[in-house]
Amino acid sequence: MNYKHYTRPLAAAILMAGLALAQAPGGPNAPTEPGQGRKERSGEFRKRVRGSHFRNLNLNDSQKQHAKSIFGAAREAGKPVAEQLKQSRQASFEAIKAGKSEAELDQLAANQGRLIGQMSAIHSKAFAQFYSILTPEQRQKLEEAREAGGGRMGGPWGTGFRGR
Repeated sequence: MNYKHYTRPLAAAILMAGLALAQAPGGPNAPTEPGQGRKERSGEFRKRVRGSHFRNLNLNDSQKQHAKSIFGAAREAGKPVAEQLKQSRQASFEAIKAGKSEAELDQLAANQGRLIGQMSAIHSKAFAQFYSILTPEQRQKLEEAREAGGGRMGGPWGTGFRGR
C-alpha cells in the first residue's frame, strides 16, 4: 500500500494541531474557558459550508439525504477517536509541563499521529461514499472547486483533518 499521499495531509494536520494548541484567545469577546463556545461556532460554520457546497453541486433531495447520512455516520464514527485525540493532546501538554524525556514526548506524538491517521481514514471513506453518489457533472464541479481552492478541500469535501 502506498502511503505517500497521506504524508502531506498528516504533516499539515500535526502542524495545525500544534498551532491550535499554541494559539492564545483573541479579542474582547473570546471565551474565558478553553473550548467554550467552540462547538456552537464550528457547528454553525459546518452547516453554512455544507449548505453552500450542496447548492453549488445542485444535489437532488435523495443525494442530500444520502450525504447527510454518510457524513453523520462519519461524525459518529470519529467521536471516540476525537475524544482519544483530545486526551492525547492533554497528556502531551502535561508531559511538557512535567519535563518528560524526548522519548516520552516522541511516544505521545506518535500516538497523536496514529489517531490523526484514523480520523483521516474516516474522512476519506466518507468522502469516497459521497463521491460515488455524484453524477459525472457534479464530480466535475467538485473537481473545479477543489482546483480553485488550490487543490485543498478540507472538511466533508475532502480528506482534510478536523479533529474536534
